[in-house]
Amino acid sequence: MSTAPPGPTLVDVYVKLVQVEGKLDPVIRQVSDHEARLRKLEGARWPQRSIMGLCTVGTLLATTAALWWH
Repeated sequence: MSTAPPGPTLVDVYVKLVQVEGKLDPVIRQVSDHEARLRKLEGARWPQRSIMGLCTVGTLLATTAALWWH
């Protein structure tokens, strides 16, 4: 009479692995969706910074010109 070895068998490990993989699939989709939204937000920041920089330079030039010719 032979007895089963103690602990999980390879079949048990495989079943658990498939269960974990099934649980991770939605998380992976969520992460990629989250990254896409972050990239979109980061891309929208550059025009704001450019406009802000141009306004700053314009204000500096206007102030300098006003002080120079005053």
